[in-house]
Amino acid sequence: MTRSRIFATIAAVCLVASGAARAQQVGKPIKTIGQWSIEHVTENGKFFGCRANTKTPTGIVGVLQYANGSWVVTLPDMNFPDGQKLSGMLEMNRASEPFTLTVSRKGLREAIKINAGILDALRQGGNLMANVGGKTFSWRMDNGAGAIGAVQDCRNLGAAGGGPAAAPTPTRAKEVYTPWRDVGPWKVSTVTVGPKFNRCRAGLKTRDGELSLIQWENGKWSIGIPNLGWPTGRKFDGMLEFNRASLPFEITTTAGLRPTVTIDDGMLSALRDGGFLQVNVGGQSRSWRLDQTASAMGGVQDCRREGVNR
Repeated sequence: MTRSRIFATIAAVCLVASGAARAQQVGKPIKTIGQWSIEHVTENGKFFGCRANTKTPTGIVGVLQYANGSWVVTLPDMNFPDGQKLSGMLEMNRASEPFTLTVSRKGLREAIKINAGILDALRQGGNLMANVGGKTFSWRMDNGAGAIGAVQDCRNLGAAGGGPAAAPTPTRAKEVYTPWRDVGPWKVSTVTVGPKFNRCRAGLKTRDGELSLIQWENGKWSIGIPNLGWPTGRKFDGMLEFNRASLPFEITTTAGLRPTVTIDDGMLSALRDGGFLQVNVGGQSRSWRLDQTASAMGGVQDCRREGVNR
């Protein structure tokens, strides 16, 4: 090989290497919310977006908002052959999103663009599922509202030219509670996130703190139970019992926040009858007397109907 050809080869290698360096992303951690690590991401020194990452048994799952405002979820390496084209379905609670992807090289996470339905479902928590290539994958997502709110705050600051050092580190989504109506001992309120209606809730004061019945914008129901002082960032399996209805659940605790459990139709029907709600979780058992629940839930439904139609 001639000297000029050797120099040309070295130059080409350097160009490729410098191109790879230019594409390098840098994530700076700015906050931890429950199971989520919030990061401010730059590429080539320019703001790229913000993301929330959570560790799962199969790898890291992330929720990323780009600088332009669009959202994706990033899923762990699912061990498909490099370059394989796949079609699949992403599901969270009752929301779903079809997707196609070309498998990246081994070790890289797959990024899937998500719609508003999946994003709202992530805020509520539950199991994120991907059905792709004849396989089904599932990851538990808790504390989603706080994580997504923190990502939004981080992204809004970054898009406006600010950085993580200049940011007042967000603790959770910017939520506004507006009293709607009192129903017996229950206080019904509307909750908005930014300008958007998010949910309605009926709150009840108990000896352990506030308990709430929640109906989300998409119509699903949850119970917010008092935080009984569990260690922050820990995962617990528990059981919710009301009259003859029971519901197993899993939570990840966050300092100062009430755990929220999505409930099924059986639990929803039992709650309308009133009685004692019992929670067994983290080695602790608590029960609370719930009265006038049918009226409170009717108020929440009316509040939610007004919120989605305004």
